[in-house]
Amino acid sequence: MISRFLFNESLWTELAERIPKARNVRAAIAYLGSGAGALLPLKKGDHLLVDMSLRSVRAGSTDPKEVRKLLRRGVQVFTRNSLHAKFVVVGSVLIAGSANMSQHARGRLDEAAVLTDDTAAVKRALATFADLCTEPVRGDYLARCLSEYRPPRLEGGGQPHRKVKRTAKAWIAGGLRYIPLPEAEEEKAERVRKRAEKLLTFERAEVDDVHFDRRLRLLADIRTGDWAVVCVKKARGFDVYPPARVLGQESYARGRGKRRYFLLLETPTHARPVPWTRVRAAVASSIPELRGARPRTLALREDAKADALLRLWDARGVLRKPRKRARA
Repeated sequence: MISRFLFNESLWTELAERIPKARNVRAAIAYLGSGAGALLPLKKGDHLLVDMSLRSVRAGSTDPKEVRKLLRRGVQVFTRNSLHAKFVVVGSVLIAGSANMSQHARGRLDEAAVLTDDTAAVKRALATFADLCTEPVRGDYLARCLSEYRPPRLEGGGQPHRKVKRTAKAWIAGGLRYIPLPEAEEEKAERVRKRAEKLLTFERAEVDDVHFDRRLRLLADIRTGDWAVVCVKKARGFDVYPPARVLGQESYARGRGKRRYFLLLETPTHARPVPWTRVRAAVASSIPELRGARPRTLALREDAKADALLRLWDARGVLRKPRKRARA
């Protein structure tokens, strides 16, 4: 018996490779968003069950244009307004998991599923699918859905059908130096920190900040909620601080038409730096960009790389000890 756990790329690969080759695919997918027709390569004779209720269409959860593409291929489509399941029977295999069909799910979300050819599970899935397919999508209903569809609003006001630059989950902030604020600015800076304290969410956390005398590219790109690993030059080498969550940014006038810019961070209480050489050695195989002798400012846009960096520290902000390799 086959039984495999699928996660992210392996899930999308299995669907892309198996569906075109199989006969009479049965797919129950709650929501179809932008790009669903490409991600779910159903063909003539296959069946799809989806939540294309007017509620889901108006909310942008299911895009009727994607359903229309599948209908034109000869796929038989049914709707069910209580559907939240996601499973596909492809030949003698069942794939059941978390993923809806959309480019947002494909490119931005962590999705998982289980693949099995267990006969009892496959038969039960087919029987359940048949029981749920009671409302076929016809032309008049499709036309109404097309007229009432509203694209979803995602984080930052974007829309999923537009190609946008992939945002970063974690950042290396390199090339920084220990430079104290002028004494004349301390009062203003303290007010900035006090306001940031109201945004703290973690236990045993405090406000830290990085200040700049001009608005760098980092400040334009980094977002509230991202994670920042700050690297600061010292006499020899670099200090690397544990991951800190970005609380936001502020600035104030510092005279002569100039401003001071603050990147405000939520960092573990009593966080202590570690040498750059230790961090670099720990992630060199996972993040080749960090193999250099000096840390540079870098946006980690791939989740696997961001996670590899963030996993180096525990919840207290303490660098974990390297795992011992098992002997052969």
